[in-house]
Amino acid sequence: MLLFDGFVFFHRHVFSLLCIALILALFHLYYFNQVRVVPSLLLLLLITSMGTGAFYSIRLQSQSEIFNASYPSAREVSLSLRITQVLAPNQSYDKLQALVQLLEPDPCLRIHPKEYIFLSVSASESLKQNWKVGSHLELKALHRFFSEADLSKSFYLNLYQNRVYSKLTHVQYLKASTPTPATPNFSRQLKQKLQFILSLGAPDRSSSPSVYQAMLLGEKEALNFPDKLRFIETGTMHLFAVSGLHIGIITLFIAQLFGLFGIRGYAVPALTLPLIFIFIESIGAPPSAVRAFTMISLYWFSLLLRKQSNAFSALVLSSIILLIVHPWHLYSLGFQLSYTVVASILLFGLPLSAWIVERTDRLAFIPEADWTLLQRLQLGLCKSLSLLFSVSLSAWIASLPIALALFDRVSTSGILANILLIHIAGLAILSGLLSIIVGLFQLTSLSEFINHAAWLLLDSIQILLSILQKIPFPAFHSNPEQSFPAFIPLIPYFFGLFLLHAYPKLLKSSLIWLPPIGLLTLTVLILILP
Repeated sequence: MLLFDGFVFFHRHVFSLLCIALILALFHLYYFNQVRVVPSLLLLLLITSMGTGAFYSIRLQSQSEIFNASYPSAREVSLSLRITQVLAPNQSYDKLQALVQLLEPDPCLRIHPKEYIFLSVSASESLKQNWKVGSHLELKALHRFFSEADLSKSFYLNLYQNRVYSKLTHVQYLKASTPTPATPNFSRQLKQKLQFILSLGAPDRSSSPSVYQAMLLGEKEALNFPDKLRFIETGTMHLFAVSGLHIGIITLFIAQLFGLFGIRGYAVPALTLPLIFIFIESIGAPPSAVRAFTMISLYWFSLLLRKQSNAFSALVLSSIILLIVHPWHLYSLGFQLSYTVVASILLFGLPLSAWIVERTDRLAFIPEADWTLLQRLQLGLCKSLSLLFSVSLSAWIASLPIALALFDRVSTSGILANILLIHIAGLAILSGLLSIIVGLFQLTSLSEFINHAAWLLLDSIQILLSILQKIPFPAFHSNPEQSFPAFIPLIPYFFGLFLLHAYPKLLKSSLIWLPPIGLLTLTVLILILP
């Protein structure tokens, strides 16, 4: 309801809000030439919120007629549709459910060509056979936009947040057919080839091959339920879906591979980035992978311009680029988790690692030239462990509110699990990449051998996770019947981190623990208060 009312408000006052945002931006540019942190941040937050809301309203007007007052709330239509996504059937009422789109645009229908529509119909044996993605439907029904009463229900609100604004009801006529399969495009052919390579030599009774493909190709639907439950309960699901970790490892490996062949300088990003782009496109372009690709591209572009690179600036710019192209990524859980976790790592994890090293460094007052080999090894081990702990902790803290909203349960075992498994997962990713490379050169026997090595690594991960799953780590539980408000603890968390970064001296003190403690406190209060 809050989301619906917000869009109604922005829709009605879009140009006024844009003018006010512009005036405030000019005022901020003129008045805050000196650093005044808190007022400046608050004003920037207001300007950004107004501008973003207005931008989304304009984009929404180009994609749906949901707020058009001249459009009737319901209208009888005859449509030719294509099923784009099959939803879980409603077992209580024996209903088939799907998201559909128009086959051909028709200006008389007042439905945008790419607009998703929710369809729920009574199940029949003939309909079940053709109820799949790509099937064509001919129907006569009542087309209705979601009402405020609809959006008060979590099911319709979730559809709305995924760019579905209307539904078809009172179906009078329905005919389903399966179209002639189209020739697979390059991306689909490449993915099928990668699936074949990664399945070479797969054993029959092991779940590791499906985990392997999920890790390399993002096929989370291939995971069986016990494995998926284990990954969720131990907070390691991100290791088994293509994310920034995977893209970073793959990019670094390919760049180093080019270096072995004597390719240096600007030729490395010029050759590496297209390959990474093709790979991401072939696996469906998940938001986390696109985010990582955009950040890497911006990093290399800054080096090309001989500018000092900044990871957080690259993160913000990549999010702006993605949201301009696809504004509704903002409601994607993958997008939210990806950017929230990476921002937390950059703003809290890396400074925390430096804070720990500074307080555990016993060599600070000894000249580096006098360090023994053992002392150097101890310092290197301390830095590595502190970095692993800090990154794992910061990622877990930032993902906690969103994970509670998504899974209703989050275990603290994720902090330890990520520390133990990150290097093993990295080796499995490298093994998969090497298998793909040699497989593309038709060296299938070598690919099969490498696949078996990767499956051994994944088996060891499964064993470690099974052990961790049996240990009674403390866990957070949310009410599955109520949506957890993830933004309430996250906003003050990041605002506190921004303030600490504005005053670097505070960032190096024990005050660095205040934002995460505040997030955990707010989360607990939300969970225990009625």
